[in-house]
Amino acid sequence: MKVYTSIAGAYPIISRKYGHELRKLWHELDKNRITPEIIKEQQDKVVIAIIKEQERAGMDLITDGQARWFCPISRFAQAVGLEVGGMHHYYDTNFHVRMAIAKELPLWIKPIYQEELVFLAKHTRHEILATMPSLKVLIRYTENKTGKLREDLISAYGDILLREAQTIDCKIFYEDNEGFFPSMQVISAVDARTAKRENPKKRAKEIIKEIDFRDTRPILLKPSWRLDILPRKYAYQKMRLLTQIKEELCLLLQ
Repeated sequence: MKVYTSIAGAYPIISRKYGHELRKLWHELDKNRITPEIIKEQQDKVVIAIIKEQERAGMDLITDGQARWFCPISRFAQAVGLEVGGMHHYYDTNFHVRMAIAKELPLWIKPIYQEELVFLAKHTRHEILATMPSLKVLIRYTENKTGKLREDLISAYGDILLREAQTIDCKIFYEDNEGFFPSMQVISAVDARTAKRENPKKRAKEIIKEIDFRDTRPILLKPSWRLDILPRKYAYQKMRLLTQIKEELCLLLQ
């Protein structure tokens, strides 16, 4: 049974310098003082640094750490014709999200992630992983002002996710593990809400009990939550733990 590791989500911005510059540029973009092209150059630098850090930690499936995302939904919402509202901050998980505002039903216009996935594949020899918001996440953080039923919004988002998936030539992970074509058994192998270090051997024995051996899909070991809520030092440690847990699990699976 094939086992993969991945952060499958957000990763801390690599340095304070990068983080400060990106936040400043996002603020300027929000005020329409700069164009998206200006922020892209800085995002490219951050993504390349995040790729290298994942490779050093031994991740199998490389992502861009969602460094191009202001929040999990805003970029996707704007790409399908929706407005984006104010910031919501969930203090228990230090989670920030901007609500999408649907005055008309969203429409798939063109591939949303294709360009950044091409960039990702160009800068790593590892297999890559596309991360997308799930239908559940999109509905949860969209304010429906269309005058239509919630079911109509669900149907529109479902069509968009389906069409977007058809343009992606790699494995896809959906936020909340809910996708139309889940290609892996997803297991949260390390706790991303705390800096506590798991025991790899013990955790591998626990994971064995979670695996559905009737399921022939590969296994994806990932953090329980977004690693960007941790300081970078501990986020990197969690990646290393994922690698060590995978090694122990593979020994048990032999």
